[in-house]
Amino acid sequence: MERIAAPAEIAALLGLEPGTLVVRRGRHALIDGGVVQIQEAFYPVDVAEACGLDQPGKILGGVLGALTAGGLALESTDEKVTARMPTKEEAAELGMGERVPVLCVERVVRGRGGRVLEALRVVGAADRVELHYDELPLTGGVV
Repeated sequence: MERIAAPAEIAALLGLEPGTLVVRRGRHALIDGGVVQIQEAFYPVDVAEACGLDQPGKILGGVLGALTAGGLALESTDEKVTARMPTKEEAAELGMGERVPVLCVERVVRGRGGRVLEALRVVGAADRVELHYDELPLTGGVV
């Protein structure tokens, strides 16, 4: 966990001005001791402070649980999945060659009034990661 000046790309996702102070939380997802995902999440400082996300260590009950416990109503999320070749740094962290693609997930979680509460970026080795989206609620009429 660290406080950083938001790069332009992250600031845009959070709806903030570039350089605004944000909380960055990073972690690695492991399978059998090997890194399969690199995760970075970014939060406006006031959101992180209200929900205990500004402290180091594991978040018991998960981040979405912490946001809810902090009194924030979660209303919507957007998620974009892309694929590309890894950077040298990503390949080294994931313990893989540079010729294996990575899956990239970018998720934005919004609260009441559309305020962005979290911007999450995940990079995972495409040969070791599966994405499943089961039983998602649908709205509107039947197609």
